[in-house]
Amino acid sequence: LIDASIAVTPNFREFRELSDILKDYKGYVIVKGIDEGTNVKDILIKKGTVLKEIVHKKDEKEVRGTGCAFSSSLLCFL
Repeated sequence: LIDASIAVTPNFREFRELSDILKDYKGYVIVKGIDEGTNVKDILIKKGTVLKEIVHKKDEKEVRGTGCAFSSSLLCFL
């Protein structure tokens, strides 16, 4: 069923839990919110290869639901 999708957007915790399933996934994996101290990293993966990494300053606000907003925006774009 996962191969029917173009992209999956797990957060880092979900990505670690699904890593065995996602290693053979042919679509894009977009992992958001990898905590790196004062920074946050997002990565774009295709067929197990990291295509792009983006590191940005961590916002001091504790914001919830941005992953859902990102997934919805991506779906609308597609």
